[in-house]
Amino acid sequence: MGVRDECVLSPGRMVQFSREIDMTSHAIRHIETAALSRRAAFLQTLAQRLRTAAGNLDTWLETRRRANATRLVLNALTDRELRDIGLTRSDIEAIATGNPSRMRVNPTS
Repeated sequence: MGVRDECVLSPGRMVQFSREIDMTSHAIRHIETAALSRRAAFLQTLAQRLRTAAGNLDTWLETRRRANATRLVLNALTDRELRDIGLTRSDIEAIATGNPSRMRVNPTS
């Protein structure tokens, strides 16, 4: 790549200076390739992060769907049926969310 200044005599006898920058086609292709490579890397990273986010969202939605289905089934039971399986109404949320540490301990009689 080189820079060349030229003095050009115009038809009106005015002197004009022009500046030319010579770039080989290889240098142009190298710059374009580097820019394209950076864009491709960015898009690949973006696609990977979107796949991860979509997978996480899918997992979260499935967990919520299962919790809601569990709540519906357990809330449909009577107090006696819940007692028969060792639960109370206050245990339903803990069972639905899969957090048994929130369940209160009931001594069976």
